[in-house]
Amino acid sequence: ALLFASGARDDAVIAVGRGMEKRTGKAAGVLTLEFTERPFELRRWTIVDAADVTTTVTLQNMRFGHKYENKFFTPSSYQR
Repeated sequence: ALLFASGARDDAVIAVGRGMEKRTGKAAGVLTLEFTERPFELRRWTIVDAADVTTTVTLQNMRFGHKYENKFFTPSSYQR
């Protein structure tokens, strides 16, 4: 089940407090989304996984309307 919590404000960033949470299963963890207020845009997301490992992704210097090649979204192939 997904649980939603109330948001909090800090300067120009609106944080969705506890975000979305899945307590059991393969995809267990917590996802927190943070948005700027003006303009209202996604700024950062944080994931805490079932092993209690935190990963944060922050968006900055965003470009809109630019086309990227598919190779930028393909995992690298590492040789062992």
